[in-house]
Amino acid sequence: MKVTREQLKAWMKECIAQYTRATVDNDDRHLFCSEYHILMADFLYVFRALEEKLGVPVAKVLEQRDYTVFTVNNLADAIAEDYPEIMQ
Repeated sequence: MKVTREQLKAWMKECIAQYTRATVDNDDRHLFCSEYHILMADFLYVFRALEEKLGVPVAKVLEQRDYTVFTVNNLADAIAEDYPEIMQ
C-alpha cells in the first residue's frame, strides 16, 4: 500500500484519537504535552494499529531517534524516511 504524507498523518491522528481519546490539533505539538493527556503506553496500541494498516514495523522508527520524534509531523517524517517503499 502506498500512502501520501497527508494520508499518513490523518491515519496517525485517527489512531491516536481511537486509542487515547485525544484530538491532535497541532501537527507540531509534542504528543506527550499536558494538553493531550496521552500515556506513553497508549502508543503500543497506536503503533500496532499503524503497523497493521501500513504493513511495516512502525515502532522501529523509535530505535534511532529521541523523544522529539513524538509529534505528528516528526513521526510522519521518520516513517517516510525509514520506509520510503510505502510512500507515494
